[in-house]
Amino acid sequence: MRILQVVHDFLPKHKAGTERYTHDLSQGLLKQGNVAIICGEPDPERPRFGFKDTIYNGLPVRRIYLPREREYLETYFNPRMNKAFNTYLDNFQPDIIHLQHLVHLSFSFVDIAKKRGIPLVMTLHDYWLMCPRGQLIKKDWSVFLDHRSRVSRCEESDSVHCSRCMCPPFGSIMRSKLNRMMSHPHSLVQALSALTSPIVTGKRERVRNMFGPVKATLQGVTYLSEEDMKKREHAVKKLIDDVSLFISPSEFLRDMFVNWGMPEDKIIHIENGTRVVPFNNYSGKGKLTERKDSIEVLKNITVGGKPITFGFVGSIRSHKGVHVILKAAEILYRQNVGNEFRVVIHGKIDENPSYSQYLKKKARGRDITFSGPFPESRKPEIYREMDVLVVPSLWFENSPVTIHEAFAAGVPVIASRSGGMKELVEHGMNGLLYPMGDAEGLAESMKKIIRAKGILEKFRSSIPPVKSMEEHCREILDIYGRILKK
Repeated sequence: MRILQVVHDFLPKHKAGTERYTHDLSQGLLKQGNVAIICGEPDPERPRFGFKDTIYNGLPVRRIYLPREREYLETYFNPRMNKAFNTYLDNFQPDIIHLQHLVHLSFSFVDIAKKRGIPLVMTLHDYWLMCPRGQLIKKDWSVFLDHRSRVSRCEESDSVHCSRCMCPPFGSIMRSKLNRMMSHPHSLVQALSALTSPIVTGKRERVRNMFGPVKATLQGVTYLSEEDMKKREHAVKKLIDDVSLFISPSEFLRDMFVNWGMPEDKIIHIENGTRVVPFNNYSGKGKLTERKDSIEVLKNITVGGKPITFGFVGSIRSHKGVHVILKAAEILYRQNVGNEFRVVIHGKIDENPSYSQYLKKKARGRDITFSGPFPESRKPEIYREMDVLVVPSLWFENSPVTIHEAFAAGVPVIASRSGGMKELVEHGMNGLLYPMGDAEGLAESMKKIIRAKGILEKFRSSIPPVKSMEEHCREILDIYGRILKK
């Protein structure tokens, strides 16, 4: 069987959950057939929508180069990518195409596959098909710093509300662009120069992309109208018709899409698999382990009054709720519990400079460490060095890779009581749940683990077996086979 995976971007530069899942699934499927990947690669220095064929960990990858600035339509539909897609289909001749994510790629890929008679499967990793922002969170344009805004769930995913949510005011555009540019240049002068150069040099396309919403406002019209949203919704519904089957890693996300209007017989729930072998084969120095139901259960990690280590793994962005951990830590320090725990945050700290500065300020004077990203080879070690993983997300996560990995390492989890997280973490059994965004609730959960004797041992012994990627690959191959028979 020849399988083509399509994903918005890919390793090694992009390491979020969707990219890592696509890699691990593709590696597993390699044992059963030929697998290749097409992805986007943001690179303004390369020819727009040109492509390069590479090999990553034995996987053939075609990377389509994307510009930094894009029109709204290009976030989901861009026929200029068709050449890169068509020529790869000619060469690879896939039997089936598995769509992982299409943001900044093109729905035209689906049209091309349909005309060629190639069936498509799509895994839903977030809410992007129903929500242009992808996370069903209302954007608060009244504040600049995201962590100061009130996170509210979107209950009104229609064309009118979506157009308002997607259209930033002038001040927000300017601040956002300066914020991004300052993460690369060495000075504010360079950032300002980068911002104004398109206007000075007369590069009209860049000016339109950068200031489209502002220009529209000055002309007395809406940059993104209700009609723009309806066009996208129409394109999404056509995509739903053309895709043979959708896979949802959580019941929560499946229910959300069914309630939104996706036919029930078009979407099934299958929990993601995890690469458990690296965790099973790892034996860290000083760690005592024993096998139990294919899970490595750690013993005697916290002994002799050693502080409890609460860990975070992931993107350091406001919707991931890292600041909620630091606020909870602040509460515990006020309660004189500060010497009984430590926080270690793993992830790229400079993705959002203003947010990073805020986090560093909140962490000052406390046992809170920003350890940066880590290579895949160190993953088992990273999880084994923490006593509890904290997943404080402020959006309705689907099925976080980090929770699966923590359980594979025998590490309990504290998570927001929302989305697919509450399907994985059983409160009081293998971890704790608290109200999303509630720093006091998180602080209480952390304090309970710090103070309750034997609670970690109880949680570790109740962690369920984690579905392996090998088992998951068999499920996916079965789906491919059934679709091809039709």
